[in-house]
Amino acid sequence: MSRTIITIAAAVMLSAATLLSPLSASARRCEDKPPETLLSLYRKSSEIHVGRYVRTEDFAVIEQAEDYTVVQIRKHFTISETLKGTARTSFFTQEEEYRYQEEGLTEDVEYDDGHGYEMVKLQAGDAVMLFTAADPETGNLILTDYVDGVKKLDADEMKSYTQRIEELSSLFKSGEPTEAAALKWILRAIEDPITRWEGAYELLSGVQYFEWKKEREEYLAEKTAKGETIEEWEYDLNYFDGGFDNSGYAKLLSESDRRRLVDLLVESVPVKRTKDNEYSLIVRGQDALTDLVGRWADRRVAGYLLTQIRSGDMQPYRTGQLMEVVANALGDSTLKGLGEKYSEIYYDDDELIEADSHVQVPVDPASGQPVKASTYGELRRWVMARFLEKSDLLLTTAGVEQPSN
Repeated sequence: MSRTIITIAAAVMLSAATLLSPLSASARRCEDKPPETLLSLYRKSSEIHVGRYVRTEDFAVIEQAEDYTVVQIRKHFTISETLKGTARTSFFTQEEEYRYQEEGLTEDVEYDDGHGYEMVKLQAGDAVMLFTAADPETGNLILTDYVDGVKKLDADEMKSYTQRIEELSSLFKSGEPTEAAALKWILRAIEDPITRWEGAYELLSGVQYFEWKKEREEYLAEKTAKGETIEEWEYDLNYFDGGFDNSGYAKLLSESDRRRLVDLLVESVPVKRTKDNEYSLIVRGQDALTDLVGRWADRRVAGYLLTQIRSGDMQPYRTGQLMEVVANALGDSTLKGLGEKYSEIYYDDDELIEADSHVQVPVDPASGQPVKASTYGELRRWVMARFLEKSDLLLTTAGVEQPSN
């Protein structure tokens, strides 16, 4: 089988005979690095192009072993339009691919990039948007990011992404824009279902960064008050890899902004999830917006998500996540406990619950005794039924709360 190891280097196609130096460390990305948003890619890219994927070729054998071969491959692209930087007509990436032998056969293996969706799979003729920058060590033009530096887009998606890039070009025309100006662009991106993830994830990560910095400051203040020594690593502000501090967006969000974001979610038509569209732009955008507005107590969000939970369209792990969002929106500790229990056992079904199991079976309020369930599937269905009953009761007996800090 073959698996592409993510050690990508890329270069401008100046000459087919040009050999490139090994990939620099700056072009590598660890598996747990967050995905790059469009705003982040724009900042980091010296050139942005629209083009098409042409072909992949084996360029050289780097290593030959008994059970595997390392092959240097090149993916070739033509360029039809330049949205930022120097205009070019072609580009190629250079990667090292490990091919493992199994019973004399070689086959491709799908690769998951580690943050929730697979690397883009390209076929000849696919339209792409390429984000590139000069490698600081070699000077060669490389992808800004090994996964997110290539976006395969259909005609409608390309139109929306091109429009967002043109807006960013105007925004950055005189240098780094103010946080207020950037926030307006982020909210505009969220308005478009196609670029919703780009804005919602940017804002979500900013909110998370803001919360982390606040907790960190409280932690350091507490240690200082106790007279405890603060280690050098505890002063490190590079907790979120990527460098740019986007927490300012969270502080600038107004009440009307939050209300509008909730409106966008609850007024949107949920996308039916299938194996083919699980990581589509629309689904990812809806998920990111859900995770963002789910941080605020708003019962409209709870009602909207309960409808999705009942539909059964989502993967069990995502169902567990949404149950916890509903619990937060309704501010109920019982729901929170049920959601956590569901998440704990979502992956089991017919497996019997053994006496020495690490899973603690909850007590049934009706009987005061542990829930009678022989399998994790039965227990999960009991948890879901209680969760829906409790949620419906709270929604029908409590007033409406609007977004708040």
